[in-house]
Amino acid sequence: MPEPVALTTPQTICPEQLVRFADKPGWYHSIELAPGVVTRGAYDHTPLLHHYRFPDTLEGWSVLDVGASEGFFAFEFETRGASDVLAVDTDRFDGTPALSLSVTHAHKYVEKYRRRAATNRPFEQLYQTLGVPCGHHTLAAATLRRSQVRFERRSVYDLDQLDHKYDLVFCGDLFTHLKNPITAAEQLAATTGRLCIVALANALPAASDAPQAQEKQCEYVGDCSGGAFFHFAPECLRRLLLASGFHTVNIVSRFDLPDRARGLTNPHAVLHCIPHSNAPTP
Repeated sequence: MPEPVALTTPQTICPEQLVRFADKPGWYHSIELAPGVVTRGAYDHTPLLHHYRFPDTLEGWSVLDVGASEGFFAFEFETRGASDVLAVDTDRFDGTPALSLSVTHAHKYVEKYRRRAATNRPFEQLYQTLGVPCGHHTLAAATLRRSQVRFERRSVYDLDQLDHKYDLVFCGDLFTHLKNPITAAEQLAATTGRLCIVALANALPAASDAPQAQEKQCEYVGDCSGGAFFHFAPECLRRLLLASGFHTVNIVSRFDLPDRARGLTNPHAVLHCIPHSNAPTP
């Protein structure tokens, strides 16, 4: 059983309450809140981190985590020594949908986020003890971890308003949910100082994976899913990122990410993008 968590205030959270909080439904990421206490997230990225090819050390680097959700990767960057980590997402954590939805199927996501908010109500006192808004998983996790990660509610479409280039920009699993992926790619390029890493969810198979099938570069799915619009082949996204302002874009890995909530696997690809400002000198 973990030790009671002492906060910066005189208050503490008992181990049993913390375990119940970590085990409640609605977590997206698997995050260690305290030694031995890990949230029951739909996705556990820890055993698959090697696929992302993150630098072993980020000491002295500034990092921007775009579409950070509950902050698993932001906390990982902090663990690797980043001096400043800003996590941004459009989620209000209040039960309203965070995504730009397809009008026809919006009701599906409205109901989904309402159900998620309902799982937080029994823990209102815990959120109050932490001093964060009810349902704000990112801030709750940051407080429990004594993390210095900062959070802003911000869209990928207005990153230029940050008026700052970050050494590392990470964009995880966001492109499938975007109505305007080209604008998003341009914003990522404009904000990257050294390296941008893009994780692509729902990656379409290459011809070598399905030689009998016609290879697709991009598939529109907005007519059947309220919160997703495009499925990209990694090569298609690579070309899009190149055309949007990056000097070099390489596909560095492909892997399957288990979705523990639905019992499925989600095909992924990871792309490393170098901006013109950090391109090798000829």
